[in-house]
Amino acid sequence: MHIHPLLLLTPYIVAFQPDSTNTTIRFGAGIGSYADVTRDCHGNIVKIEHIPFSDACIAIEHEEAPLHLSARAGIFSEERSEVQNTITSRSYSQLTRVQKQHTVVYANPNFGLHWKYFGFDLGCMYFDGGTTGDRSIKP
Repeated sequence: MHIHPLLLLTPYIVAFQPDSTNTTIRFGAGIGSYADVTRDCHGNIVKIEHIPFSDACIAIEHEEAPLHLSARAGIFSEERSEVQNTITSRSYSQLTRVQKQHTVVYANPNFGLHWKYFGFDLGCMYFDGGTTGDRSIKP
């Protein structure tokens, strides 16, 4: 196994500590997969589907006591496969595996007032409706 030396510096590269302006910038990104498990009425596993995903985000925070300003934004994308049965004539149907990629972009601006023993934050969360792209693959 070969580890690139730059990867050892990653914790020092992806987040910048506050300087005299009290501003922090953070980046994050990842890839992975999760399992979508389908069960019948008796709890038996009918189907397990591994769904790959990727995500990335950025956060910017500024603090001038007691005021705290923050903005976060990111993107999340996953790819699922489905089998669709298309009836082409009375006696013929065709199975097609369709890869669907779903992407969501979000933003989260907020502000707050923070004291030593008490704090108050207010913000909102914006999601776009998500985009879906289909790619047909015949089995």
